[in-house]
Amino acid sequence: MKRVLITGANGFSGRHLVERLRCADRSLFALGRAPASGLPLEYACCDLTDRAAVRRAIERVEPDEVYHLAACGPTEPAERQSAVIVDGFRNLCDALVATAERTQRRVRMLTVGSAAELGEAGLRTLPVREDATCEPTTDYGRAKFAVTRVVAGLPSDGPVEVIVARTFNLVGPGLSERLSLGRFAQQVAALQRGDVDRIRCGNLAHRRDFVDVRDAVRGYEAVLRQGRAGRIYNIATGRSHRLRDVLERLLALSGCRAPIESDDGPLRAGDVADVFGCTETTAEECGWRATTSLERSLRDLLSAQLWNGPVPVSGRQIRSAG
Repeated sequence: MKRVLITGANGFSGRHLVERLRCADRSLFALGRAPASGLPLEYACCDLTDRAAVRRAIERVEPDEVYHLAACGPTEPAERQSAVIVDGFRNLCDALVATAERTQRRVRMLTVGSAAELGEAGLRTLPVREDATCEPTTDYGRAKFAVTRVVAGLPSDGPVEVIVARTFNLVGPGLSERLSLGRFAQQVAALQRGDVDRIRCGNLAHRRDFVDVRDAVRGYEAVLRQGRAGRIYNIATGRSHRLRDVLERLLALSGCRAPIESDDGPLRAGDVADVFGCTETTAEECGWRATTSLERSLRDLLSAQLWNGPVPVSGRQIRSAG
């Protein structure tokens, strides 16, 4: 039975990944700062920035496969993002190498990258391929790109094989309200309840590649199983949508009408007007393509917001990892 470790299991994509992976031929474990409620797995509590604690947790779990989804929000201070995203990855990778060498077996790890790594360079060649130049303009993008560079420098024949899933903008049920489509859904739900009479938002001229979270976690599994060590694989749809069009579609799905108050001024320095990813490599090497329509993603996102709760994940009772 394979032992599968997930970091960030209690997050948006983490909960969907757990739901996908839960089956009889796998033992699921999670690693994080606080136990996750309602998830069918064992939980090891530790902070990824605590090198010794990570080492102890990995020695206890001895995973065969690792899905590294844990990160730090883009609104956190730059120092915190660097500590969690970059140092946390190094601590996890070092602990996995030590345990793999001790147990004499290989470990496969997928780490989730971001389209934020691309920066303005992404505008030059659309759709963006995995080998595109990266010029990140945000602290989050720089931290994620630092991890990608670390992966590129790892030996492909080492005890831990690491692959990067460069993920574009996620959407689907349970999306955080800290992200644009999550905020849109929150306001549309409030509109339906009669709590507000208009939608307020930032610039709606941007175009983004929105990939359904359920497609994304299916892609993570495909990339971890079939991707080549040290490589980057885009998790994207291959097309972009204008934010105003997406918001108007959410309103239409809700059956509501309301004025939209947006800041449609010039883009701020460093903002990317349009970006979408090329999916050919992921399809050819890993057999994955996104299949969920944006219409369904938005419908499910709005429905989950109206339920006013997290996406439920059912399963066996949680056992403490001690």
